[in-house]
Amino acid sequence: MRNHPETLAVIAAAGSSSRMSGTDKLFADLCGKPVLVHTLENYAHASFVDAIIVVTRKDSIQAVQELIENWHIGKIHAVIEGGPNRQISVRNALDEIGRRREEKKFKYIAIADGARCLTKPEWIDRVLTEAYRTDAASAAFPSVDTVKITDAQGYVQETPDRKNVWMAQTPQAFKYALYMAAAYSAEKDGFEATDDNALVERIEHPVKMVDVGRENLKITTPLDLVLAQAVLSFRKDQSPCESDKDTTSTD
Repeated sequence: MRNHPETLAVIAAAGSSSRMSGTDKLFADLCGKPVLVHTLENYAHASFVDAIIVVTRKDSIQAVQELIENWHIGKIHAVIEGGPNRQISVRNALDEIGRRREEKKFKYIAIADGARCLTKPEWIDRVLTEAYRTDAASAAFPSVDTVKITDAQGYVQETPDRKNVWMAQTPQAFKYALYMAAAYSAEKDGFEATDDNALVERIEHPVKMVDVGRENLKITTPLDLVLAQAVLSFRKDQSPCESDKDTTSTD
């Protein structure tokens, strides 16, 4: 019996991997699994995620479907074509729900980067728990660096108090009706945001930051793959990429 509102996860995986030196980051190997498989398994294992839509490039749809089948990933609702930016890709997922006449089925939506592959299922559930309470919540961590706000020429204009500066991550989770209102308002006004939080902030609804720590990194450059491997090794407390090996002594 479900003890939470019906929740849809949208995995935004339609990026160009332009900073990966010719490698498609979603299919790059990370300790024996493609990056996207790590991401999808984490969302499939999250207790509060009921269904997953993957939004990817048109030329990657078949490859993503094959990954899902080969790795036996559950909870997949659909794999659909994305758009030229994240905002349109998520909108395509909403349109897919509309075509299926399921707008009233899902009460909350969690939006995530396909390349943010280290997100633990319990972190996803923590963000969703806060979203169920406040209607809008985001994974994040407090900045450990001093942040500078500059003008267009790079000259410092402001130094905000670091105690109030957070680095936004995903998942970003919202009440479904709230997110739809924010998305359609942005589309109507031609507003484009760099993350989904900004859409909801724009219609003056507060977004609660949920500290999940600095491990929740996104694969953007080749160096990030090295860092992700180190994080997985740190979690397992053993040599990199050996998490599935049998270490039982045969002596």
